[in-house]
Amino acid sequence: MVCLFNSHQRSSVRTVSVQLARRAGIEIIATAARRDFAYLRELGADTFVDYHSERFEDFARDVDAVLDLVGGETQRRSFQVLRRGGKLISAVSPPDQDLATQHGVKAAFFLVSVGTEHLTKIAELIDNGDLKTRVGMILPLEEAYVAHLMLEGVRSAPGGEDCSLSLT
Repeated sequence: MVCLFNSHQRSSVRTVSVQLARRAGIEIIATAARRDFAYLRELGADTFVDYHSERFEDFARDVDAVLDLVGGETQRRSFQVLRRGGKLISAVSPPDQDLATQHGVKAAFFLVSVGTEHLTKIAELIDNGDLKTRVGMILPLEEAYVAHLMLEGVRSAPGGEDCSLSLT
C-alpha cells in the first residue's frame, strides 16, 4: 500500500500518522519543506517532495490513499494521483464529492474522535519509545488563545514546532 501525506506544516498529526503508517507497512510519500526531510526519514517516510519547489504529482501516481492536511488547491490536485478505488481523507476540509466520483475514488472529512482505549495505546507506544513526539513549546492553559493563533497561522511558533498546553 502507498500513501501520500500532504502536509505543509510541522504537526503532531503528521508526526504520528507517518509513524503509524510505517508500523502498518505502508510506503509513504511525504510533502514537506526540505528542512523537514531528515526528520520525516527518521519517522519512516520513503519519498519526499519539497512543496516549495516540486509538485507531488511528479512523484506520486496510483497511490492507495492520500491524507490531506492542507486542503484547498492541494486537496483538489490530490485526486489525480489516487488509483481508482483509492481514498482521500482530509482533516482540514470536506472533499469535493463530485471530484471523488469523477476519479472513481472515495473521499471523506475526518474529525478525530479518540476514546480512552486509543489514547492508552498511543501513550504506551510513546512510553516504550515506539512513537516519537516533538513538542517545541509548552504554553499554560491560560494562553490557549496563543496556541490557537499559531494553528491559524496568525502567529508563528518558535522554529515552526508544535505547541502543547499544560494543565498544571
